Amino acid sequence: MIEPDLIIENEVLNETIDLSEVEPGTVYKNCQITSTYRSPQIKESKFEHCEFLTEELNDIEMLDCIFTNCNLANIALRHAVVYRTIFESCKLLGNDFIGSKFSNVKFIDSHLRYINFSDSNLKSVLFENSDLTSAYFQEVKMKEVHFKRSVLNEVDFSDTNLKGIDLSNADFESIILTPNLLRGLKISSTQAPVIAALLGITVRY
Repeated sequence: MIEPDLIIENEVLNETIDLSEVEPGTVYKNCQITSTYRSPQIKESKFEHCEFLTEELNDIEMLDCIFTNCNLANIALRHAVVYRTIFESCKLLGNDFIGSKFSNVKFIDSHLRYINFSDSNLKSVLFENSDLTSAYFQEVKMKEVHFKRSVLNEVDFSDTNLKGIDLSNADFESIILTPNLLRGLKISSTQAPVIAALLGITVRY
């Protein structure tokens, strides 16, 4: 997985910043981020303890960025392009990423409940120690997507091909899958009864 390519040269503290004013090579700390710019692009920037005060960032491009302890919850980011970006200890509850493209992206220690990746393309994406309860992955194209120590309870993978995907290190009691798209899925022995029940199979002990 390719890491973000950025060199921090400037620092902005405790200000209200519009996304159109975000500059490469800058770390923004304890800032409030607004957006009046249509189809914004941010690149080679870092955000720490920032709050994003906008309801819509559709068509945004995020390139070589790092978000740490940021609140981006309940923002529409449809058709976003997110490359070489890390979200660590962030809130992205209910975010709408429908129709987006992700490549070399990490979600670490983050709250992702009800996040929606439907109809998106995910390549080289890591979800680690994150809560994806009731997230949507409907009709998603996935390649080299990893779920490590993450909660996937009631996640909806309808109409998504799970060949080559490893869920054995994830935690779920209920999950939504399309049976004829499970070939090649990797699960643990403790998860097998849940998957078997979806297929109408009874496991006896």
